[in-house]
Amino acid sequence: MARWSVLTRSKSLKIGILIIGSLFWDDGQDDIRKNWREDRLFVKEAMDVAAPIRYGRKSSSRGDTYTMVLSMKAQLGRAKLVPCARAINDSNDLINEAVHLWRAESQRVSDSAVSDTWGCAALKIRDGVVCPDEIKAKWAQVAQDKAKHFNIRHAHDELPLLDNSGILQMAWPTKADGKPVLEVDALLVSTNQPTLTARNEYADPYDIARAWLRCPEHDHYFYKNKEHGIKTFEDDTILEEIWAAHHGGCGGPIVC
Repeated sequence: MARWSVLTRSKSLKIGILIIGSLFWDDGQDDIRKNWREDRLFVKEAMDVAAPIRYGRKSSSRGDTYTMVLSMKAQLGRAKLVPCARAINDSNDLINEAVHLWRAESQRVSDSAVSDTWGCAALKIRDGVVCPDEIKAKWAQVAQDKAKHFNIRHAHDELPLLDNSGILQMAWPTKADGKPVLEVDALLVSTNQPTLTARNEYADPYDIARAWLRCPEHDHYFYKNKEHGIKTFEDDTILEEIWAAHHGGCGGPIVC
């Protein structure tokens, strides 16, 4: 029997991490991400799940190329859901798990934060799971204490990603067969602030491809994601534009 069977009558909550982008494959500074995955996650039990993801944040550490974000208006792509090695018995357990997630995201070992000016850890509880009020109240307090960090920007034509209690508003992830993930009762995810245009929109796939063409030393982020099965609905268009530029063609708005 799998280590993570469906919760029936237990006070503990089984929790997982919804991972998009390099948290799944990058070892990080001083191996902080590698150690986090090895110490706190059951990586061998990672699941491919459907999630609304896109390339939407300019990263200064990656030459102003784009990294992945969650987006309520994005078509479903493929992300990873990885069970945590420890169950959640109370709010302290939840906060501790979120702190370790955010340390891996921010690559700052000494921090005890779950958010920063550029994003935050967010919580999603599966429908039908009875989550103790103490856990929900503590998480809401954390989100309200850092309300600016938990106010994730969104495009003019999409709904907010988080509510005022730091709860994800996206649908619960499903597997490749369309069935909901039942192996965990709740999930944490690192949500980052998107970089929106002057019209309060996301960059289109041509702008995203152009950024990697300007800084090809960072396009491994795109290819590593694809290699590990993390994909967005715009990947094919992005790849076509990169290919066209490399082969002397000219597709879409990219100026050759």
